[in-house]
Amino acid sequence: MISTVSAAPPAVQARGRSWTRNLKSALPTAPFFIYVAIFLILPTILVIVQSFQDQKGAFTTENLKRLFSSSALTVFKESMLLSLASAFLGVVVGGLLCYALATAAPTASVRKVLVAACSVLAQFGGVMLAFAFIASVGNEGFVTGLLRDSFGIELSQGWLYQFNGFVLVYAYFQIPLMVIIFLPALDGIKPQWREAAETLGDQPGCIGEVWLVRSWPQPLFHHFCCYSRIPFLPTQPSQL
Repeated sequence: MISTVSAAPPAVQARGRSWTRNLKSALPTAPFFIYVAIFLILPTILVIVQSFQDQKGAFTTENLKRLFSSSALTVFKESMLLSLASAFLGVVVGGLLCYALATAAPTASVRKVLVAACSVLAQFGGVMLAFAFIASVGNEGFVTGLLRDSFGIELSQGWLYQFNGFVLVYAYFQIPLMVIIFLPALDGIKPQWREAAETLGDQPGCIGEVWLVRSWPQPLFHHFCCYSRIPFLPTQPSQL
């Protein structure tokens, strides 16, 4: 008796070949997903699990109760105010700077220099930004010492570590970030629209309304992006 083995249907073979092609095409992205799993997903899981454990590893909810203590709520409130103030400052000042750059000639040297500078300063954050301000305008910074020794100007001690100082530090990179995000949206609005509005007798503010209606997602995105980038930190020297 001769036994015969039937071949797989063509549809099944096609699905197998398609799955193999998809696996090969996705293989170059494996390092990215491994990196995300190790440095993002795994730490997140560990934080969630350990937040419900005490020092001995037993289950507890005491860690979550501390979030509603008076000191924690104070830090959250001050950090939210800091986020709102610095993000709003970035939107307003950066938006005005974008308007000036958008109305300038695309080949103007000032526009090229400012856009290049904003591209660099928008990435200047974190430890580098903190060190730069501490080393320059901190209590014993270079600029602080220069003003004190050469001009007799004494800066207030600890001002950099208070609310206004934090707003200045965060606005230092949020304003350039606003320019990078918002300027392409303004460049996408045709200058003929402004010329047509002025020709028809509209007021100069009318084209601004058009820009706001057409480009509002970009400043809104910048505001929430900058708001989310500011960690919950104490804003008083006594809490540092």
